[in-house]
Amino acid sequence: MTAGATVLHFGIVRAAGQEIAIASSELVEAVDMPPQLLPLPEPSPLMAGMFLLRGRLVPVLDLQRLMAPAATPAAPLPTPAVRAGRCRQVAVVAHGGRRLGIGVDSIAGVLRVPPSALTALGGAPGGLFGHWVVTQDPEARALPVLKVPVLLEHTPGVVPAVEAAEATPGDTAVQAGAAAHRHTLASLQGQVLAFDFADVPDILPMPAMRAFFAASGALRGLVPWRGHEVAVVDLQRLLGTEHRGPAAGAVLPPGASRPLLMVLQRGDRRIGVQVDALLGMDMAAPDATVPLGAGASLHPECYAGALRTSAHGIAAVLRVEGLLAHPLVAAFLGSQPPVIGGAQAVADAARGDAARTTFLVYRAGGDCATPLAEVEEILDYATPAVRIDGADNGMCGMVERRGRPLEVFCLRHLLGSTAAEPTAQSRVLVVRQGERLRGFLVDSLVSLVSADASALIGREASAPAGAVRRGGSGLGRMLTVGKGAGAVTCRHVALNALMAPASPAASGCLTL
Repeated sequence: MTAGATVLHFGIVRAAGQEIAIASSELVEAVDMPPQLLPLPEPSPLMAGMFLLRGRLVPVLDLQRLMAPAATPAAPLPTPAVRAGRCRQVAVVAHGGRRLGIGVDSIAGVLRVPPSALTALGGAPGGLFGHWVVTQDPEARALPVLKVPVLLEHTPGVVPAVEAAEATPGDTAVQAGAAAHRHTLASLQGQVLAFDFADVPDILPMPAMRAFFAASGALRGLVPWRGHEVAVVDLQRLLGTEHRGPAAGAVLPPGASRPLLMVLQRGDRRIGVQVDALLGMDMAAPDATVPLGAGASLHPECYAGALRTSAHGIAAVLRVEGLLAHPLVAAFLGSQPPVIGGAQAVADAARGDAARTTFLVYRAGGDCATPLAEVEEILDYATPAVRIDGADNGMCGMVERRGRPLEVFCLRHLLGSTAAEPTAQSRVLVVRQGERLRGFLVDSLVSLVSADASALIGREASAPAGAVRRGGSGLGRMLTVGKGAGAVTCRHVALNALMAPASPAASGCLTL
């Protein structure tokens, strides 16, 4: 992705056993869950209670009850206070003058992706999730994007707080988001650090680090990140604060969580820093950061000041631009233009991203992979509208998609494997060819991976003109996913090649 391209920002929360993406324009802030919640005036089976946040009442939704109501029956809320339960943090969302807290297990990270990373999710138009956002890390994942307006305005049992009309001319949530400044909060050896949200493109478990000739002092090594090698900087040594605790590279005690790599970026320059934990995000007025006094730090150019956060006390606000301009960091980045910085690196990265393809890996009698760009939607196959048995062209049924029937073909049959009964994990991959849509039934989804042409093995056999390509005659091309002992070889399946129309007489049904 070249500099200046449109970028979408998301926060990732972990709740109800999965990771969910929320647009940053609707994710106001994240705070620790209070030990106790106040009861709502009119209890709802989906709501856990409410709490005061800077003088405002914020209702808290129990997302697990909403997503799996049968598995988590609601219990009467005791008075005068309600225990907060297992959720450790509250993600505060807002839209159209409504505000709501969502109880989550943790704030799992942040994402900056191009618009092309969004993929339609499928399902009912009024559902809570309308898209996937595809991460760009080596282990690509598809995270459902929460539709905050639907949650706040059209979901029965969800009780958001409504801002006073005189205090919210127009869309208060949007205005407040524009006026306030968003920070990403992290902890390092007991100290709370704050960074500009836009300067933190990724936070992930610390990968294996590679030593290099200049690794000493504050420069610890290099780690892979999105096809680049990023220099990891020891913040404590760089800023002269290592006396606050053990060195950043110290061995963690048994039971301690794995350290995180926080990527800091401005333009085409980036470094990585190790932090102990991601604390969340915080919104503050532009004038809430208090500048440090003269002599308060050894490197004042690296600090924007100090900020009182809503739940973590005082945080040191670091200037990413100042960290990148630190003489030690700037000298190293300047010595590595082909890898770390410069316009040529950006162009090389753009060409590298273009050469890589994101594959959807799934099972259809065996491990298969299809370019994600070929798949328009992914639907459930729990209750097909029409079940057709014994069709010799592989058609197994029809499902409803947006009010219209969709043909579904058994991919196992088309690939020469024995058909099997659908299960709860079965999915329908929707493929488009012009104005015609077709669904392909697969056993289950596995993952998303990013690979280039070098991962493809073999050559696809050519089919006779006008014939439907079938998979029983040979394996065709294969795709190697992963490395070393964890590598998996998948069958490369071009679903577009299976879209040749079948005659109504052969299928025994009406072709849409």
